[in-house]
Amino acid sequence: MLEILNFTFFQNALLGAILVSIACGIIGTLVMINR
Repeated sequence: MLEILNFTFFQNALLGAILVSIACGIIGTLVMINR
């Protein structure tokens, strides 16, 4: 049971990291273009 929870938490953490990296990439690009 704990292994399943850890795996789910790892999936959520990985998905969150990917979404944050994409958002940072888009925001960084917009900031550089506006400058």
